[in-house]
Amino acid sequence: MNMIEKIEMMMKERDLNKSDVAKGAGIPYTTLDGLFKKGFENVRFPTLKKLAQFFDVSMEYLSNENEDNRDFGKVFINEFDADEQRLISLWRKLSRDEQMKLIGRIEAKLEDDKE
Repeated sequence: MNMIEKIEMMMKERDLNKSDVAKGAGIPYTTLDGLFKKGFENVRFPTLKKLAQFFDVSMEYLSNENEDNRDFGKVFINEFDADEQRLISLWRKLSRDEQMKLIGRIEAKLEDDKE
């Protein structure tokens, strides 16, 4: 099943139209409509990510025509211990700029520890 077929199937299951999906996923209607008309071969990463998040599937599931398992590529929170879950929760509260600064600090710390 290709990406369009998967999205159409999930839309049908949820009784959604393209306008509902575009609004819910936070992408322009014209972008979504264009993907249906022209195909998903040139879908941009941010669009694919938003569609996957909206339908609660992985980008890997959407983009892999040979994969029918909706859980394919998903990471389940119960695979992490309590400290890892807390880190993820805190991470998601940070702005993108704060996340990038924190990554820089962690990388610097790891580099210092090598010396």
